[in-house]
Amino acid sequence: MKFYIPILIALVISSQTVSGLQDICRAVVLEGGGDLGAFEAGVLDGLVDALGVDAQWDVVAGVSVGALTSGALSQYPKGQEKAATTWLTDFWHNIDKSQVYKNWVPGGMLQGLVDERGIYDTEPL
Repeated sequence: MKFYIPILIALVISSQTVSGLQDICRAVVLEGGGDLGAFEAGVLDGLVDALGVDAQWDVVAGVSVGALTSGALSQYPKGQEKAATTWLTDFWHNIDKSQVYKNWVPGGMLQGLVDERGIYDTEPL
């Protein structure tokens, strides 16, 4: 529950009118955290289902995996949020860790700790 609260807060705060104008600017800001991107996709999909037209956002931003999700969302014009969240949830349902990283050969994680730039080989990216 604590992970989707920042998303919801960002939508509520950004929905307030700015300087008394009647135009509303909505923003969604996403945090990082590896596979939390899958969770964020599900939360966004639920928000779009629950809020309908009120789930349209003018600004998307994020850090780490949130930035990747924001990039995907930015490919869809305003009004196509359901298509965007459907694509995101499909993406996260179908991605496999072998598409992101693999173990170092022959030494695995120990080789990554001692001789390489990280625990896993991110060459698949």
